[in-house]
Amino acid sequence: MRLKIFLGIGFILVIYFFFSSTENSQHNKIDYNHVPNLNQVYGDLEGDIKHLLARDEDHVHPNESESQFIDKATKKIKEAQLKDPSSFILAKDLIHINYSHNAKIAIEECQRMLSLNPNDDFMLMHLAHLQALKKEYKNAIINATKLLGIKDSDESHYVLGYCYYHLGQNKKAKIEFEKISKNSAIYHEVGPLLIKVNALLKN
Repeated sequence: MRLKIFLGIGFILVIYFFFSSTENSQHNKIDYNHVPNLNQVYGDLEGDIKHLLARDEDHVHPNESESQFIDKATKKIKEAQLKDPSSFILAKDLIHINYSHNAKIAIEECQRMLSLNPNDDFMLMHLAHLQALKKEYKNAIINATKLLGIKDSDESHYVLGYCYYHLGQNKKAKIEFEKISKNSAIYHEVGPLLIKVNALLKN
C-alpha cells in the first residue's frame, strides 16, 4: 500500500517536471497539482483571461474558495473561447486550472484542441498524463505512443512504463523505463518503479 502511494506521488512529480520543462519563456509556471493561492492563480492566468479575471478588491468576495474561483474562471475562459475557439492560451489556461479540480473538463479540452490539430504534442502529453492519473491506462498508452511518433521524450516513455506497470505488462514497462536518459530531470523517479518491475520479472 505504501509503495503504491509512493509511486503515485512520484508520477505526479514527473508530470510537474514535464509541464515545467515544456512551458516556454513567455508562459508563466503554474502548479498543476494544487492551487495554493487565489492571488497566484489570477496572476498565472494568461492572455485576455487576465483582464477578464482581474483580481481587485472591488470584485473579489472575501470568502471565495478555490473551487468557486476555478468554477468562475472556467466559465470566463469558455466565454472567451466563444470569440476565439482555437486559442492555445485559453485552452492551456482551462486545462491547467482544472487539472486537479475537474479532470473531465481538462480531458475534454485536450480532445477538443486535438480535433483542431491532431499532432499538437502539448495537448497529447497533457491528455496522456490525465488519462494515466485517472487509471485510463489503455487510452493513455494510445496517446503517449502517438506522441512518440511525433516527438521522442523521456516523459512519454515514463507514462508508457507507468501504464504498462499498472496493467501488469512488466516486460514492456521495463523497456520503456530503460529508454529514459539517466541525465533526465525525471530519472530519479524511475528507480523505484524499475526495481519493482525487475523484482516481478524474476518471480
